[in-house]
Amino acid sequence: MIQLDEMARKRSALYFLFTVAFLYPNEGLIKSLKSGEYSKGLKVMLNELHLLEEGAFAVEKIDAYVTRLNTSELLLDLQKEYTRLFIPSRPEHPAPICPLYESVYEDGFLMGEATFQVARLFYEAGLKKVDKFNLPHDHFALELEFMSYLCSKEAEGLELGNESIVNKSKRLQLIMLKEHLGKFSLKLLESVQAHSQNDFYTSIASLLKFFLTNETTI
Repeated sequence: MIQLDEMARKRSALYFLFTVAFLYPNEGLIKSLKSGEYSKGLKVMLNELHLLEEGAFAVEKIDAYVTRLNTSELLLDLQKEYTRLFIPSRPEHPAPICPLYESVYEDGFLMGEATFQVARLFYEAGLKKVDKFNLPHDHFALELEFMSYLCSKEAEGLELGNESIVNKSKRLQLIMLKEHLGKFSLKLLESVQAHSQNDFYTSIASLLKFFLTNETTI
C-alpha cells in the first residue's frame, strides 16, 4: 500500500507535469517528449495513484503524436496550437479561444478578484511568485504549479512528522480545489477538447480533467 508521503509526492509530480503542458512550449518540453521521459512520467504517476487504466489511451495518443513528427516539427506544431488556443493574436479576437486565467471565467475579465484571492494563498503559503513569463497568479499553469508545491509540502510534513505543515498544506490544497481549480478548470479543459484537434493538448485536457475530478472527490 502506498504511504501517505509517497502519495503526496506522486501527486506533486503529476501536477508539475500538467503545469509544463500549459506553459508556452519550449525546447525543454520537446526534449522530454521525444525522449519519452514525459509520457513515462505520466504513466508512472498515474499508475501509482491507480488512475492509469482510465488514462492509458490518452497517454498512448500523446506517444503516437510525438512519434509522427521530428523535433523541429513538434516544437513548431505545439507552439502554433498553443498560440491559437491560448493567446489573443489579432485585434479582432481580443480574447483567446481558451483563456488560461481563472478571473476570465469567474469575474469576466483579467486581473479580477480571483487573481487576488489566489495571490493571497501564495502569500499565506510563504511563496513569492517568481516566473520569467510574468504571469498573474491565476494563470492555469501557476495554479497547477502551486498545487504541486503544496503537495510537496504535505509530503515534507509527513516525513518530518510535523502536523502543522501537513494541516496547512492540506487546507490550502482544499481551498484551491474547491474555490479555484475545481470551479473553472472543467470549462477550460472542455473548451480545449472542443476547439483543438491536436492530440497532445486534447489528451492532456482529458487526463487533467479526470485527475482533477478525482482530486475534488477525495
